[in-house]
Amino acid sequence: MGIENWLLIVAAIAPAIVLGGYIFKKDRVEKEPLSLLALIFAMGVFSCFPAIILEEIGEGLILGFMGDSIKVTEDGIYSIGTGSYYIYQALTAFLGVALIEEFCKWFAMKGVTAKHKEFDNIFDGVVYGSFAALGFATLENIMYVLNYGWGTAFTRAFLSVPGHLSYGVIMGYYYSLWKIAEKANSLEKNLKVQGKIPMYAKEISYKKFAWLSVIVPTFYHGAYDLCCFLGNEAATYTMVGLVIFLYIYCFGKIKKMSRADGLIRNYYINVILEKYPGLSADVEASDKEILREIIEKA
Repeated sequence: MGIENWLLIVAAIAPAIVLGGYIFKKDRVEKEPLSLLALIFAMGVFSCFPAIILEEIGEGLILGFMGDSIKVTEDGIYSIGTGSYYIYQALTAFLGVALIEEFCKWFAMKGVTAKHKEFDNIFDGVVYGSFAALGFATLENIMYVLNYGWGTAFTRAFLSVPGHLSYGVIMGYYYSLWKIAEKANSLEKNLKVQGKIPMYAKEISYKKFAWLSVIVPTFYHGAYDLCCFLGNEAATYTMVGLVIFLYIYCFGKIKKMSRADGLIRNYYINVILEKYPGLSADVEASDKEILREIIEKA
């Protein structure tokens, strides 16, 4: 492999290094171990391989679903009517690519971190989602850049890689909410057993946040891919607007989550206290003081 290819690989990796360093810096309360971040990043890289397989399967299923509205010529070219074309591209973007890739990244992240002792602060979810996404984006970026050169390296450094980071931030945000709600649900069950709250009280829902941690990034990812697939002038302007929105929204979310960072334990205690105000006497004064500080920062 020549020197230019090595330089292209460096250019493909550089955006992930810069963005990963930014996320690491924003983890201000308690830095995650580098060994854990390296593992999450590596799992994000490896998640590309099942994604590729599943995308091929998804493509076949979508073609089967479209039936006679799509015809494949001997050259492998699709013949699609106007209406069917938009349906096909939408299904491919949202289900055939975005959902598969986001689920693979989510599965890689959750497999490593769900029960990990280091997952104890609310910003941790953002860190984990970001590093899984950057791992995936890095391998994907290397493949694209080696095939298409410097122009692709430049455009993907400002569009695709930050895009994957944005999806990872959104995923991590809901992932942290899932952790808080799951812990609150567990504490609630214990309080029922102890007789401190009524047994018939409706329990705090947490599974919805797990779903949202996949569905919401899939929506944005799918919208971006659909604009790329359509490739017309309106789609291009929409894509630029979406990218600008994601930049503003996600980097704002990073800053807000970083400022509000604190122990998940204090957050889920706060959830319980808000739902059952009468329990406040059972919570130590030191815990309540911490909770007040967190609420003010948020």
